[in-house]
Amino acid sequence: MKLLRTRRRDRFTLKLNLFPQETVPFDRIKALTEEGFQYLDPDLIQLRDYQAAATAIILGGQNSGLNLDTARGKTIVAFLVMDKVLAQGKVVFLAPQTALCDQHFRRAKERFAGLNGEEIGMVTGDVGPKNRLTVYEKSRVVVATPQTFLNDLKARRTSLEGVALVIFDEIQLASRSYAYIPIAR
Repeated sequence: MKLLRTRRRDRFTLKLNLFPQETVPFDRIKALTEEGFQYLDPDLIQLRDYQAAATAIILGGQNSGLNLDTARGKTIVAFLVMDKVLAQGKVVFLAPQTALCDQHFRRAKERFAGLNGEEIGMVTGDVGPKNRLTVYEKSRVVVATPQTFLNDLKARRTSLEGVALVIFDEIQLASRSYAYIPIAR
């Protein structure tokens, strides 16, 4: 993968070229759709070819970024990757606003039929520290705001031990002192 650098209004923006010169073998994409889902309800997933291709690349084992227009299915790709990785450990899905966390939380509860209600939890600044501890202990999927999650890491209310995947929604915010940077490190 390579990063493309563009200049807009005197600031630099990084865009990730998700589909480099290499192609994704069709059998990897086909296997992804044919093997089915372990936790997702297949009746609630409408998989597009480019989403399957993006998922296959991300599951290739490298840190990846996905840059698609609004309403093109980035959350579905995140859910597909989560479905394949959950057997290896917990998933932390970070989103910058409480409202966006709530949206991801509700969609995850709807679509992950293979998980019970307590296995998907949400952590934001609106949730007290004791309740957040309970969410971290019981949940296999934690949807959280990055600053709250970082504060809990620092306070040792949670750790990244046993976490198989961290998803950074709105990754373009990852600069300077934003909470995504220390979490990624």
